Amino acid sequence: MIFNQKIIYRFILTHMKKLLLICSILFLGNPFFSQTYDLITVTNNGVNGVIETISGVAMTVITKNNGANNTSFLASAPVFGTNGVVFHGASSINTEEMIISFDAAVNVSSIRVISTQTHTRTWTFTPTGGSNSAVAETGTFATSTDVTLGFIGVTEITITSNFTGGLQEQMVFDQLTLAAACTDPDVPSVLSATPSTICTGSNSTLSWIGALNDATVWHVYTTSCGVTQLTTTTSNSLVVTPGANTTYFIRGEGGCVTPGSCGQVGVTVNTIPSTPTISAGGATTFCTGGSVTLTSSSASGN
Repeated sequence: MIFNQKIIYRFILTHMKKLLLICSILFLGNPFFSQTYDLITVTNNGVNGVIETISGVAMTVITKNNGANNTSFLASAPVFGTNGVVFHGASSINTEEMIISFDAAVNVSSIRVISTQTHTRTWTFTPTGGSNSAVAETGTFATSTDVTLGFIGVTEITITSNFTGGLQEQMVFDQLTLAAACTDPDVPSVLSATPSTICTGSNSTLSWIGALNDATVWHVYTTSCGVTQLTTTTSNSLVVTPGANTTYFIRGEGGCVTPGSCGQVGVTVNTIPSTPTISAGGATTFCTGGSVTLTSSSASGN
């Protein structure tokens, strides 16, 4: 069998391009997967901090004692079983903190920290940016400790310790992992209410088009978007029984997403009139050709 060399070369070249593309996505950074700052390629500014950049976002780590910078960097720390680490230049019994900042808002999954001091104490991780709460972790931190943070949209994290007087402290930063990219939910569209006009006590089915993506549930409100929650659902339809004309506001929330705009749809409710009372204006028993006047208690709809 004779092979055409040009065809073979073209086949190899085509598949090599695909392989290189896959490798570049996996190893050069893909925003749809988590990424880790592990202090391998850094800019060391001495006491003023260490900078590492991943996917265009720079992280700066600075340590302070009594408000003064005293950052130290070690490119390899086999004693901790890790690559580079940032730490306080000297352990201290004074006020000590570590500040980790970013030049763009990021979602932080976790952080790995250690200490050269082995007494039990609590480190508090306080975020700046987003709607997050501080995370407290208690331990000796004598070995690498992974702390789950789950911060969304932060630009800075400050680490402080509650160590007591007479006990030395020395914080060591090992690595920080960003959460995978978060996709906000679609704003519900093509909303409908079937039927859109009902009588009191009847049902209407709301339906809409849109994906939750990284949100967890659809939130349904009745006053305005985000005000007076009626219920939540993971389905793109909902049966409602309003007692009066109602506009429903719907959006995806939960998980890592930032709540956004609502889609809206209305249901009109017609009140069922009360049953009228009928009264006769005379005898109701009479011969053929006779008559009696009947009167309704309702002024209309008779």
